[in-house]
Amino acid sequence: MYDIVNSWQNVHLFCCKNHKEPQEMELLNTPKAIFYACPKYFEKNREAGEPACINPVYLNDVEKAVKKINDMVGAAAMADNELNLENVKFTIDNVDYTVLKDDNGVLDIAVENRKVVRK
Repeated sequence: MYDIVNSWQNVHLFCCKNHKEPQEMELLNTPKAIFYACPKYFEKNREAGEPACINPVYLNDVEKAVKKINDMVGAAAMADNELNLENVKFTIDNVDYTVLKDDNGVLDIAVENRKVVRK
């Protein structure tokens, strides 16, 4: 069952860029912006010689993704269809989203910000 009202609480963002396992992203509030960052961005979370993972996803981008998901949920509800978003992929403003897991409306979503990600 999807809870559109509390949809922010039901979305967990992950970075999968060049990682063996998905890394749950952390919300950062800096003087310049509010964004989600890969934990591998921080030196304390990397192995010696491992480069920083630069894959910020800004709050306004996440808002657009949550709105899109809410629109999909609303359309399915209006059509009286069951919905499982696992493996759904979409792109908004050069940010790629892939739903890794849909556990009754609690979503794990991989994100890649193609505007800034270095290969």
